[in-house]
Amino acid sequence: MDVNLSTLDRIARLVLGTFVIALGYVHADGGGFLFPQWLTWLVGLGPIVTALFGRCPIYQLLGFSTCPKP
Repeated sequence: MDVNLSTLDRIARLVLGTFVIALGYVHADGGGFLFPQWLTWLVGLGPIVTALFGRCPIYQLLGFSTCPKP
């Protein structure tokens, strides 16, 4: 399995995923927020999992990579 995410891309995904999950906690009471709490956690886990594995299935389908070639 080839890595297709650069270090900067992985860091950005970790920050984004953490931010989205934090939104789920901040708006846990549902006060005016559009999504239920479990959905924000699920959406936030996507970028975190792809960052940890270093692979993005969408990038693979499109033949795209941010990882520098050796």
